Amino acid sequence: MTFDFEQPLTLKDQILSALGKATSDMGHPWRTPVLGNQQEDAVQLRTLVLREVDESAGQLIAYTDWRSPKVSQLLKNPEASWLFYDSSNRCQLRTDTRIEILHNNDHVRETWLEKVTGANRPAYSTSKAPSSELKEGEEFLSEEQKTSPSLENCNEGENNFCIIRATITKMELLQLDPDGVHKRILLDLERGTHQRLVP
Repeated sequence: MTFDFEQPLTLKDQILSALGKATSDMGHPWRTPVLGNQQEDAVQLRTLVLREVDESAGQLIAYTDWRSPKVSQLLKNPEASWLFYDSSNRCQLRTDTRIEILHNNDHVRETWLEKVTGANRPAYSTSKAPSSELKEGEEFLSEEQKTSPSLENCNEGENNFCIIRATITKMELLQLDPDGVHKRILLDLERGTHQRLVP
């Protein structure tokens, strides 16, 4: 990925286009960003799969389990940051976002039926919530769910499935250069401004 820092007015679209490509390329380095949020006195971090990008709305989409601790954290404090890094060209993107959790509506159900494949459905159909403790030898999926997942034996998953929709408010792009000519720029999408920064 290469970005034209000399064209800051088009840089937002360049970045969103690159993010959009990451959703359909399994090997794209920006496909699995880190999502960070504040929970009381601690910062919580986890890796997500970027599922969709709404380029016109400037929104990032990921999926998760409604029972996951991050859902309650994000409902309490919907401000979150995403970190993307491409080690092949040493390019880092940080985004500040405002989170919405979509759950138990027609759009979520349609997404579950059309985009969550059989192999992924068991992840939302576990008998216990994500991050729950397991006793020695305790299972969280049935043998049928593990060996031949289907809509029928994973139907609990539909109730647990939800969508994280993040509206980008700021983008900070850092390009490290082998010759030391690094570049960094901050785009404020709410104000429609840009500012070059010291790398």
